[in-house]
Amino acid sequence: MNAFKMKKRLKKLVAALSVYYDKSVNPWASLSQTPVIGWTARGWLFSLYACLVFLMPWSMEMHLGNSGCIRLPSEALTLAAGIGLAWHLLKNAGAWKSFFPLNGISGIALGWWLWLSISVFFSSMPLVSLKYWVVETGQFFVFFVGLAVFRRWRPYLLLLFSVSMAGIAVFVMVHHAFYQFRADQSMLATLPFFPDHTLYSAVLVMLLPIAWIVFRPRTALFFTALFTSALIFAACRAAWLSLVLALGSMAPIVFFKKRAHVGATFLIGLLVIIAIWPFFKAKLANDISSLERLNRYSCAWRMAAQRPFTGFGPGTFQFQYLPFQRPEEMTRISITDPARDLRPDQMGRGGGAHSEYLQALAETGWPGLLWLALFAMLAIFTGIRSGLSAHTPMHRWTALAATFGLLTFFIHAFFNNFWHDGRVAWLVWAGILEVRGERE
Repeated sequence: MNAFKMKKRLKKLVAALSVYYDKSVNPWASLSQTPVIGWTARGWLFSLYACLVFLMPWSMEMHLGNSGCIRLPSEALTLAAGIGLAWHLLKNAGAWKSFFPLNGISGIALGWWLWLSISVFFSSMPLVSLKYWVVETGQFFVFFVGLAVFRRWRPYLLLLFSVSMAGIAVFVMVHHAFYQFRADQSMLATLPFFPDHTLYSAVLVMLLPIAWIVFRPRTALFFTALFTSALIFAACRAAWLSLVLALGSMAPIVFFKKRAHVGATFLIGLLVIIAIWPFFKAKLANDISSLERLNRYSCAWRMAAQRPFTGFGPGTFQFQYLPFQRPEEMTRISITDPARDLRPDQMGRGGGAHSEYLQALAETGWPGLLWLALFAMLAIFTGIRSGLSAHTPMHRWTALAATFGLLTFFIHAFFNNFWHDGRVAWLVWAGILEVRGERE
């Protein structure tokens, strides 16, 4: 009798494992073994992408003396993925059909990359701009072109990245706990994997809606609670503001069907902002971080006035803005000589413009800023349109969640500049592809 019960239980266990394999393991294997929209996708290339996105949050910056620095292993894996993708596209001419013909967001994205390439030739520091362009081109090729070709990979890669970032969030909070979660230690708690709490927070905010794309509701709720807790302890006001504004912008569009209700909601929100602006203005007047941002913004405007069409070149702001500072606008944390004020292994890092848009203006001129602004607006418009016109609930919420994540980035981009970092770049490019509604 016992043997009979044991055999019956064993059969149930085998059946349960079979169901688990079919639902969880088999889809991963099939991604690298079965034809993907008309051609064979190499398993090793998917494995390379999977390793890249999983290890990206855990990568660390290694200094190469006077030659600069490299982030390992993410940049090495990005290079390997780019070479593998190029090899695959050369051997499979039909693969390009997933990216071409260029229309909508793809065309704007390529236009942005072309102008970035042109501005390198007019750079005030050609070698710096060339290095910057190589990194941007690699990310554009690997994350945008590659994931447009292998569109079925995106949800699995986003899942891997979310799980990996959950590990980072736990590490950071444990690290921060040793300092009693003091706000002034939040900037150091993310080391050595993230250089500061602002970049870390920007990634967390973008992952909040993505969790609801790649996980089932209960699991998504757990990741949302984890990422929200990590975001609170990170104490990044720009990330908090981007989340609140994105929620305030998306909620009326999602839940109100009549345009009049949407318009009324936005009008009320605008009136509230106008009403509380004097309070925030008074706070900004005494906040050293905000004052330094205003200093960088002014420098970016002056740089654009000197080179309005081509800018100073991609990646050059951190070096070129220093002489554009004015004594009356500088703060106690302003930098006048990176080699003197910063550590020797960080020479030349004067910092960014604290605005993706103003940095684009200073480095690539007005055409670069217009391309970026057009790209951001078209991405959000496309995502909202795709979500509202979707034929299935799954496609609707996928498009709207991806749009929400992108909106947090484009709002945060007013206060910080992170697109050059691979962890942000890959989420932006993957999000752009998700809002287009192209996966199958």
